[in-house]
Amino acid sequence: MTVVDDNHNSIGLHTIQPITVQENDTIKTDQYKIPDDPHDKKLLRKLDLHLIPTMTLLYLLSYLDRVNIGQAKLDGLMESLKLSSAQYNACLSVFFITYVAFEIPSNLVLKKLRPSRWIPSIMIAWGIVMTLMGLVHSYGGLIACRLVLGAAESGLFPGAVFYLSSWYKRRELSWRISILFSAAALAGAFGGVLAFGISQMRGIGGQEGWRWIFYIEGIMTVVVGVAAFFLINDFPSDRPKFLTEEECDRTITRLQNDAGPGTGEHFSWKQVRAAFLDWKIYVFCLCYIAITEPFYSLSLVSPTIVQGLGFRSYRAQLMTTPPYVFAFFTTMTTAYFSDRYTRRAIFIMS
Repeated sequence: MTVVDDNHNSIGLHTIQPITVQENDTIKTDQYKIPDDPHDKKLLRKLDLHLIPTMTLLYLLSYLDRVNIGQAKLDGLMESLKLSSAQYNACLSVFFITYVAFEIPSNLVLKKLRPSRWIPSIMIAWGIVMTLMGLVHSYGGLIACRLVLGAAESGLFPGAVFYLSSWYKRRELSWRISILFSAAALAGAFGGVLAFGISQMRGIGGQEGWRWIFYIEGIMTVVVGVAAFFLINDFPSDRPKFLTEEECDRTITRLQNDAGPGTGEHFSWKQVRAAFLDWKIYVFCLCYIAITEPFYSLSLVSPTIVQGLGFRSYRAQLMTTPPYVFAFFTTMTTAYFSDRYTRRAIFIMS
């Protein structure tokens, strides 16, 4: 649900004139469709080139930073901080408390400050927190860092989805969001290899290997966050330099047409009530929980599981990579065929 402001549309579009629809009226949506322009393929290629890689990289680093504690555990995190298993598990869990609590507030701020300001800002914030995690010497310090990390990261994924919806039509979004979501699998694959390399720095500067994992990956995030200020373009109506005037107009027209007749409606609590009473929302929530619960569990504890199979810590870090490579290709293949055949339920069930 999007809150539409009189002075600034949340997706950066020109004002769309509302129509009056009576309760029993039948709307023929075909009359709102504009035939696809043959130049749209070129336009989409431009959008994909300038928007998708940046958002994917940002989400990759986001996911890497929230699960790298599993790799740090193999390199002596628990022994160094004298953590019990219960304390370590608590450090894993508290991240999600603030992550859930701050998702909606973060998106509200996003709409006020614009994506090019807010997304890089929260990225720099969690990059700093990640770097500081390498300095902790107690259970309480690690808990505090994980709580702040969850709050800082909470706005990225929903913010990225909102951002992409400001450029693409609805039927074009699923493939792009699949690419974005596949960054989680890439982070898992990349994280194991990266942690293996970084852990070889143990002893440098008198620092343990697990601390270097947090230092290096945190600094990487801060650097990319600074670059994101220059890489993220806000909305089509801002006339970004990578598009011509005609392409900006076409992007706006496509989104106006795709939005349909309901875009002139203003926010009302009736809409909020309707959303809470929509049974499909709860089914989707259950599906998403069923997907993410095992995925996060695997991401956080797979290094420990592999080590438990008899592999030494450095080999265990490398052995976590293959499942994520397979997951990446599975995600992209499923998304491709789901889009090609315009079928969702069967692929979700599979």
